[in-house]
Amino acid sequence: MSTSLAKPGQRIIRLAHPLAFAAFLEHIGEPVDRHFRNQGLPMLCDDASAFVPLVQAWAFFDATARAVGPALGWHVGSYFGDHNLNHTFVNKLKRAPTLYQALRLFVRMVSAEASHLQHGIHERRDDIHYYTHYPDMKGVPGYHSSQAYQLEIMCDLIRHFTGRQWLPEEIGIEYP
Repeated sequence: MSTSLAKPGQRIIRLAHPLAFAAFLEHIGEPVDRHFRNQGLPMLCDDASAFVPLVQAWAFFDATARAVGPALGWHVGSYFGDHNLNHTFVNKLKRAPTLYQALRLFVRMVSAEASHLQHGIHERRDDIHYYTHYPDMKGVPGYHSSQAYQLEIMCDLIRHFTGRQWLPEEIGIEYP
């Protein structure tokens, strides 16, 4: 059962994602508590399934990226892969008979992870194009760190089907 530390109607994200950033920061020796406190994230809650306001989580991503370096989102995503996604969610995806069916299921189930993300699949002539879109979120602090983090998670998820050495032929990302 998930709890929400957000107000009704507020965009939310599971606390698992800020906790992933926090664990990576601790791993590299960067203090975390003051960043959580400064962004109004819960200091004593370790329930990864709890929901927190998206803007506060992203502000935490932004503040820590400014402290550590702009590639922090990539590093966190690479370090954790898809392990911070809801386990029931990931297990359903892994049971899909093909990667394409897993991606389609992922698109249908995304609202279980974050309220702000729109994504889908465009079928092209020789391949498919998986995309994410953040309506009305460009320019919000933490946008780029979140996008980089999610791309690494998505690549890890795909590797369950393609093998651990798989790398996408193409990645498109908005970044200054």
